Amino acid sequence: MKIEVDKIPASGLVIEAEESPSSVDMSKERIFFNGPINIKLKLNLVNNMLIIRGSVETKAVLECSRCLKQYTYPIKNDDYHFECEVKPAQKEIIDLTEGIREDIILRLPLKSLCSPQCKGICPKCGQDLNIKQCGCSIEKKLTPFSKLDELELK
Repeated sequence: MKIEVDKIPASGLVIEAEESPSSVDMSKERIFFNGPINIKLKLNLVNNMLIIRGSVETKAVLECSRCLKQYTYPIKNDDYHFECEVKPAQKEIIDLTEGIREDIILRLPLKSLCSPQCKGICPKCGQDLNIKQCGCSIEKKLTPFSKLDELELK
């Protein structure tokens, strides 16, 4: 999303737009979107500062890190904020795309889970444990730290 600073009136400007998810391409991060990115911004020029406040909202399609199923994760920021210094009387164009992209990334969960109760998949047979329990017996591997499990802490 690009803003032409010289077209912002003294009273400010309100922008409501739907940006294409391709504008904030996150396919390298394996993040896709289930619709447009809805942006509502209020732009003000105060002295030589461009002040932007508003909201960014979309729905990301993420992959659960336990069961590997895709699920929709709503992303909403009602407190989007951006400031930069601008030069008066010059045709200046400010690109907000990278700032919006970063804002979306900051709103993503650290660990992508379809639900907190997700049981994941069996490491032996690959059965989705959310659907049904498998009959595999999981052997506990011995590690140099296995003896610590035997400690009784008081």
